[in-house]
Amino acid sequence: MMQNRNLAHDAMRVLDAQTDMTVAFEARCTPTTDVVFIFDRSLTHAYGTNYCVRLHSTPYTCTQSEVRVNFDIIRQDGVAEGAADGFIMHQARWTLCHEIGHSVGLTHSPDGKDCMRYANWNPALFTSQYQRYSPEHVRHINSRRVSLS
Repeated sequence: MMQNRNLAHDAMRVLDAQTDMTVAFEARCTPTTDVVFIFDRSLTHAYGTNYCVRLHSTPYTCTQSEVRVNFDIIRQDGVAEGAADGFIMHQARWTLCHEIGHSVGLTHSPDGKDCMRYANWNPALFTSQYQRYSPEHVRHINSRRVSLS
């Protein structure tokens, strides 16, 4: 579980390093927490997903999201494909980067050259390029603040 938390923190640090957002790690979730990570073994239809759990009525923006990730299914698919542990970790990082992107309002990337690409298990994602946000997405999110619990 600690490794999963560290991966989530690393993914938030990517967001922090690429954008003007301020990332703060909280020990407990509060009503002001923007992104809540849940490591969900019951998630079977995708590696990860994002749910808006608190919607602000004006201007209809999500003020708190749950990022749910099933690391067990990522590992299972990687083993089935004969992937090494390093590749499995890259897939986990890509999934977190992708779902965090949704939590701050990003859609899928039209050119597919960053972590907002829509895809599951794909060895092409095992480069650092696919664990970052595109310049267009960075411009889109530079005015937000995110905290993690």
